[in-house]
Amino acid sequence: MCNDAEKYAEADRLAKERIEAKNQFENYAHSMKNTATDEKTSGMLSAEDKKTITSACKDAKTKWLDDSQEASKEECECRTKDLEAVCSPIISREYQQAGGSNAGTAGPNVEGVD
Repeated sequence: MCNDAEKYAEADRLAKERIEAKNQFENYAHSMKNTATDEKTSGMLSAEDKKTITSACKDAKTKWLDDSQEASKEECECRTKDLEAVCSPIISREYQQAGGSNAGTAGPNVEGVD
């Protein structure tokens, strides 16, 4: 039994890494889609930016992820980077225009913490 565990340990590790990479890709696509469609965050995006992000996320999900359930870790990581290349510049630009990453948040200020 221990021999079987050792025998399949590498295959299990590779499967785990592949699944984690796929989940990371799927989570990023879902998060970006929500950012583009959520009432609170979508207000800072132009209609064109919303369309770009939602289209990229939809393409990622329907045109690749659904057809590539057994994709390798490297493929998933590559697709994540491709999607990030589309979404990250838009989100970064909008946060900078809004005055930084803390703009619009209702978190505690220094005086409120003491």
